[in-house]
Amino acid sequence: MLGHVARAQQPLVSGAIRGIFTAGSAVQARQRRHRNHPDGFWVASTDPAAAQHALVDTVARESLHRAAVLSDGATRMVDRFGLLDWASFLAVLADQGPDAIIQQVRAAEHSDPDGQRWPRGKRHDDASAAFCHLT
Repeated sequence: MLGHVARAQQPLVSGAIRGIFTAGSAVQARQRRHRNHPDGFWVASTDPAAAQHALVDTVARESLHRAAVLSDGATRMVDRFGLLDWASFLAVLADQGPDAIIQQVRAAEHSDPDGQRWPRGKRHDDASAAFCHLT
């Protein structure tokens, strides 16, 4: 009986799986077309020349009290998962350090390994953070 039920559902399951892979492939193809392109986004990890397209600005030293350098994997807590806003993110970074942010990112990723709650291209992304207080 169980074999009969499973056999009856096989076309539905196979179709759903094909649909997921097709949709995922389409998203990846679109991302590839826009990566490191003037109408898209720049990723230095795939082309170091992308750094020439970085957005830069100048800030007066006396108005700068702290600074952070973050990979997109570290910022997932805010921009992908929505678990922190920027003020809270920076408070954790300042009070507990980069390790705390990275631990929170990893905990969120592990809580949703298949990307059901937070759809994403990678289960785990690089997560790097550097933070300094300027005196």
